[in-house]
Amino acid sequence: MARSAGIISITFEALEERALKAVREGHCTPGEPVPPLYCILPGGGIESTIKEQHACLSWLDAQPSRSVVYMNFGSVGKVSANQLKETAIGLEKRGVRFLWVVRNPIAEVLNHDSVGGFATHCRWISVLESLSAGVPMLAWPLYAEQRLNMAALVEMKLPLSIKQSYDGYVSATELEERVNELMNSEKGKAIGERAMVMKEAAAEVTKDGGSSRIAIAQLVESFKLKQIQNMLNLHHKLLSK
Repeated sequence: MARSAGIISITFEALEERALKAVREGHCTPGEPVPPLYCILPGGGIESTIKEQHACLSWLDAQPSRSVVYMNFGSVGKVSANQLKETAIGLEKRGVRFLWVVRNPIAEVLNHDSVGGFATHCRWISVLESLSAGVPMLAWPLYAEQRLNMAALVEMKLPLSIKQSYDGYVSATELEERVNELMNSEKGKAIGERAMVMKEAAAEVTKDGGSSRIAIAQLVESFKLKQIQNMLNLHHKLLSK
């Protein structure tokens, strides 16, 4: 890390203040120089530019505000047939409106007024999309770094976490209870309020003059300076021959 020209971190200050401070203060590179840190949040709070109208968006238009639980586990994670059945049972028993989508349009769905909760596998970009939209999360990690992401998010009191068995299985009863807690309890309301705070912070860093825009400009400028330096070095070598 200390030998790198810079660090690009897809995040924003309000979400990971302690971790970013630790990097800047050299705790990750003791005794070594700290490279520039560029915190970049894609988009205007991660809003998709895709204008294609999906059928699910038309359905969402007909639902009450903040009444729908959105479920998306990505297209890579594997979920058993039995788990799919349990998930469907849990959602149906609770009687909650839900939308279960494997692929796009994630950003459009999360930014829809009818969506009031997001059951997510905690892929980092999905976390950022959810917080940028101000949607409270139900954390259901499946693989790779997702459990670590969930642990960090739970520490920040941003999601509710689903209890899983040792092999990752989630019962219909557990899902039903957690969905109800997210959508109808004081704890769920508090998580929703914190998600809205994150939404405002994400919008702040991505607006004109925001820290994310500034970081992108600084990163581009550093590339230009590096390119100029390389050209000067090459020119100097040619002249010295």
